[in-house]
Amino acid sequence: MAQARPHNQPDGNRNLVVGGVAAAVVVILILWFAMSGGGGSRSSSGASGGSITVDAFQSMARGRWGLRDVHAKDMTGRTMAHYAADEGRINILEWLRQQGADLNAVDNGGLTPLGVASQSSGTDSEASGRRDAARNWLQANGFQ
Repeated sequence: MAQARPHNQPDGNRNLVVGGVAAAVVVILILWFAMSGGGGSRSSSGASGGSITVDAFQSMARGRWGLRDVHAKDMTGRTMAHYAADEGRINILEWLRQQGADLNAVDNGGLTPLGVASQSSGTDSEASGRRDAARNWLQANGFQ
C-alpha cells in the first residue's frame, strides 16, 4: 500500500517539471532577445528587409553550421557568405566584406555566394526578394 505524503511536503517531480519549464522559458527569451537585436548587439542594417544583427548571425553560424570565423568553411565548403547570400542578408554581406571574408569563395558544389543567391528555392516571396537583393548587391560590388 502506498504511503500517504504529508499535506505540507512538496512533490519532488512537480518541482523538477516547474524548474525545467522555467529554464526553457529563459532559453527562449535569450534567443528571442539575441535575434531581435536587444542587449546592445552590433546591428548592421542593410538595404533589404529582414535585418538581423551581426552578433545574432555569428551565433547562428556557430550553432547551425559550425562556422567559427568569417573564413571558415563547413563540410559542404560553404562559408558565412554563402549562408548570408542564401538568406538575402545584405547587411551581413557588407559586414563580411569589411572583415575581409572571401565573397567569391567556392563551395563543394562549385557555387559562390552569388551563385547561391541566384538559385531559387521555395515559394516564399519575401525570402526570394531578399535573395534577389543579395544577388544584385553582389553583382553591383563586383563579386562573381
